[in-house]
Amino acid sequence: QFWVRPIFTLHRHFLQGASENLVKEMEFEDETKFRNYFRMDSITLKKLLELIGPLITKQSVVREPIPSETRLHITLRYLASGDSMMSISYAFRVAHNTVSKIIAETCNAIWNVLKEIVFLEDKVKNWQNIADFDYFWNYSNCVGCIDGKHVELQVKSTSKINEIKFIRRVFV
Repeated sequence: QFWVRPIFTLHRHFLQGASENLVKEMEFEDETKFRNYFRMDSITLKKLLELIGPLITKQSVVREPIPSETRLHITLRYLASGDSMMSISYAFRVAHNTVSKIIAETCNAIWNVLKEIVFLEDKVKNWQNIADFDYFWNYSNCVGCIDGKHVELQVKSTSKINEIKFIRRVFV
């Protein structure tokens, strides 16, 4: 029984974790790959870290806490890639249950900080835009779109969309 599995020790995290190696390498040597990895540039990531850093920084009690920068990296990579939490766990050398908590806490912090900045417009206008999205794109229960993602959908045989029956794939 381990307190911390050997592959997830802080020592290995700093030597081999994605946040300490791959991310720093991309940040300084290949900004295009950095942007592809997190779906934002390093300057924007640093600004976001300044805003939410105090909310996601943990105090050292028994063990050294995971740095706020790594916590943000884990969350953004999860949101950008759609990888499983287990996959993120191995890449960043952090236990999967910890990854789950980090993602939830960081997403809450992002929402709490950015909701007032992002949603400054008139709320009635925002809801009208949401309703218009359904009207124009015929995609209900969706408040808008940010980036394209290929999603396989199963088309019912009774579907009105006969043109895509033979494809068996719909791209949203």
